[in-house]
Amino acid sequence: MKVAWLTPYPTFYFADRLKLHKRVISQPVTWNVNLSKALVKLGDVELHIITQAKELVCDQALTENGITFHFLKAPPIPRALFAFQFDKLRLRKILAQIQPDLVHSHGTEDAYSYVAVTSNFPCLISMQGIITEIVKTKNISFDKASIHLFISQFFERYAIRRGKYFISKTPFAENFIKKFSKHAIIFNISDPINEIFFDVKRSNEGSFTILFVGTLLKTKGVEELITAFSILSKDFPSLKMKLIGHGSENYIQNVLKKQIALLNLTDSIEFCGFKTSVEIAHELSQVSVFVLPSYMETHPNVVAEAMAVGAPIVTTNVGGIPFMIGNGKTGLLVEPKNPKMLANRIRCLLENKNLAKKLGENARNEGHQRFHPHLIARQVYDVYQIILRNRD
Repeated sequence: MKVAWLTPYPTFYFADRLKLHKRVISQPVTWNVNLSKALVKLGDVELHIITQAKELVCDQALTENGITFHFLKAPPIPRALFAFQFDKLRLRKILAQIQPDLVHSHGTEDAYSYVAVTSNFPCLISMQGIITEIVKTKNISFDKASIHLFISQFFERYAIRRGKYFISKTPFAENFIKKFSKHAIIFNISDPINEIFFDVKRSNEGSFTILFVGTLLKTKGVEELITAFSILSKDFPSLKMKLIGHGSENYIQNVLKKQIALLNLTDSIEFCGFKTSVEIAHELSQVSVFVLPSYMETHPNVVAEAMAVGAPIVTTNVGGIPFMIGNGKTGLLVEPKNPKMLANRIRCLLENKNLAKKLGENARNEGHQRFHPHLIARQVYDVYQIILRNRD
């Protein structure tokens, strides 16, 4: 079975083999990395991964772990403004060379799913972030990122209307698909996480620390988290907080660090930058509470990782999260943009170690049944077979 993926894929894993203008730590899309490795281990999949990246010097191809990677240099133009037509031409050219049995696109945030449904091959779309919902949480301005999002939502709807087969991580995404495609065939499969999260052991002692993992963006609720931490620090002066993830230097320096300085919390909050899965797993095994206060999430990978480790979780009741976390069973849910409520839920776990332990153990048990890469790879492979059996 020859399968071509159209998907974002991190170049930093191949920094020593690729010609790059610079090493870029971008969205790590670890779910795709985990799934691709597990999928080829099944032995019956010839996998080609096609991705675009601005940091490439030129188009390049390489093979690693039985996977052929086609890295394409993204043009230095606002591609969405040109209706992704340049992407369409070059991606379809590579597909024509590969002649796959099936095209699997990951995410509707870019041109990948649009190209998949306009190709002449059977295709499957995996939903990731739902652009139409993300746009609702943002104040759209005239910067490149906002314009890209605004235009991308139209291509997202186009791809869903034209598509037939979909992978949805949660009922939230499934319901969105059904709004635009009544005849869609939807498979409910979670994203896989790195095996390290199943192997790490929670510390009985741990550190008196709150942990955030994610891109440092306003819509991730980081400012509300800092405010909540300032409320908690009055009663827990020894409490610390770690923020793992990258973000724009302007936002970190001129918004987050200024807010922290005004609250006199500079010595209590640590910016940790990018961390590997091994490092994140270790941090999750030590913390008192993991917190993700996002405004919108479809199926946050880091919540699955925290569940698998068994960390006590506080996160927001938005998007697909309530289909991952059962409030009072595997974690605690709060409303977004509500730092007082956020502080109260975190306080509940800091003060009640038995509750924190129970929620963590419940989350771990569920996480081990839902997110292991070998389980997910087999489910995806079975979907591929269904599509190929039913192709026109």
